[in-house]
Amino acid sequence: MLKNLANAGLFQLGWFACVLGGNSPWLLLAAGALLVHLLFISRSLAEVRLVVVVCVLGSTVDSLLLNADVFAFKQPGILIPFWLMLLWALLAITLNHCLAWTAKPWWRAVLLGAIGGPLSYYAGQRLGAVQFPLGLWPTLAGLSLLWAGLFTVLVAVAARLRPVAQQSYILRASFIWQTAMADFTTTSSECRTTRTQPRSYGSCYEGLYTCVHQHFHT
Repeated sequence: MLKNLANAGLFQLGWFACVLGGNSPWLLLAAGALLVHLLFISRSLAEVRLVVVVCVLGSTVDSLLLNADVFAFKQPGILIPFWLMLLWALLAITLNHCLAWTAKPWWRAVLLGAIGGPLSYYAGQRLGAVQFPLGLWPTLAGLSLLWAGLFTVLVAVAARLRPVAQQSYILRASFIWQTAMADFTTTSSECRTTRTQPRSYGSCYEGLYTCVHQHFHT
């Protein structure tokens, strides 16, 4: 929980540094937020790969939109500004952490993408970081449709590149819980079979904690 809160805080810090600072020394703050995450919250090669993949994919999509005159930035060019590329990298570090809840069921990713994506660009437009040559509402409507699918793809990529150790822990925790429940069910059945006094049932239910504790420490 604390790591997810820290992850969300680092993303917000980086977002404001990128959008308000643009290509300025403020980007050092955003880069620092990214570095803190990779060094202290999720130290894995898989997380680095995820950052690279999301950054390349997102920068490509936004650069295509830029050349289609959907976006307009202060800096001319065929590629989006560096601060927006860094913002994609910051988004990547949230996918397996504070936004991990969007992975299942799939409609969560679709819903968050359809709403959160356009809102982020709208906030950037209001702060003067980007302009919409095609108009506000047509642009937001198009971004909503695009991000409904794009964010779902990003979540799928994150699941694909999730660290093996993290996947193994989740599977192990599930196995431990199922085993502990089976042991607890057996113990409860024995209590009922032997007609244990009602006040003794408390010890049977306390067995659930014991089972889980023992399996986690084996």
